[in-house]
Amino acid sequence: REMLYELITKSPGVIWAAAVVDAKRIDEINILQATMQGMKMASESVMCPPKLGMGREESATCKRLGSYVVCGRNDEHGNPLDLNQMESIDILEKSQCFALVDGNRLPSDMPCEAEAMVKGDSREFSIAAASIIAKVTRDRIMHGYDAMYPKFLLGKHKGYPTAAHMAAVRSHGASPIHRRTFAPLKHMNFDEDGQIISAKNK
Repeated sequence: REMLYELITKSPGVIWAAAVVDAKRIDEINILQATMQGMKMASESVMCPPKLGMGREESATCKRLGSYVVCGRNDEHGNPLDLNQMESIDILEKSQCFALVDGNRLPSDMPCEAEAMVKGDSREFSIAAASIIAKVTRDRIMHGYDAMYPKFLLGKHKGYPTAAHMAAVRSHGASPIHRRTFAPLKHMNFDEDGQIISAKNK
């Protein structure tokens, strides 16, 4: 997967973006709305990349709080363009863009025309490529979190609710990057340090 990520993001003429929505925001608006927000952010960044430090980071990082994008553009030879030199970046107009979205829902405020496509990653190469970029971005962030919170073995299960992950939560409580509105954490009460105060059997 890492190899495919490198091939995709270094392809001649490619324009790509990955949106990162953090756990706090997901808990605030729910996973569906966070997904919709991420789709919009990524689409907007393909059309017009935000300035560095103002909604964009050079790479995915576990040290950045909040929501942001990582994006890139290459010239026709596959050389990366400097997104900090905005005068040399072509801003794509709405009429130049059409987004294919994996799934059965579209954000209501997409910046361009779009079509939802169920099982799109097995039907369209562009969606499959976007899925690889998203998964590798998430994996890299999880490896960073693994170094910050080694008790949870995040580098191994990538944050998914495996038996080992849930056992670690029961033993050590929740870290700041655990989503409290997801089961089984939503059935637990935590103190300020993330330690479990009480839990309902579900």
